Amino acid sequence: MPRQDLVKYEDDDYRVEIVVQQADVEMGLERSRRWLTARPLAATRSGLFDKAQVSITYPACLAATVKITNVPGKEGTPPLMLLHKEITAEEWLALPDALASLWQEAAFGLNPHWLPSRPKSEGEEGEAKEPSSETG
Repeated sequence: MPRQDLVKYEDDDYRVEIVVQQADVEMGLERSRRWLTARPLAATRSGLFDKAQVSITYPACLAATVKITNVPGKEGTPPLMLLHKEITAEEWLALPDALASLWQEAAFGLNPHWLPSRPKSEGEEGEAKEPSSETG
């Protein structure tokens, strides 16, 4: 069974539990489909981080999600805002940042291969480079 993580979040508007899992190929395909649908919105965003939130984080979080439960309050009252797996990229951007941060931590924690690649620093490339003995 794939590894899973449970994200719990509660504020004045949301009371939600989100089950995120290590992706299978179908989830990878869903991530690609969501990326394609979010591309037009990402193109309208001005900053690098804005574009990444729409084109990388949103598709990954939703694709890795297997279940979203809107938790009733103690008196059985529903949360003010209901969250569902079919939210759009625009709706994603309206979520509380704390919720999105927890969600992306779980999604990328289980699927680090979905993170954009970054250049390796000098210390990560295997053996450390020998200092040059040439003077000149």
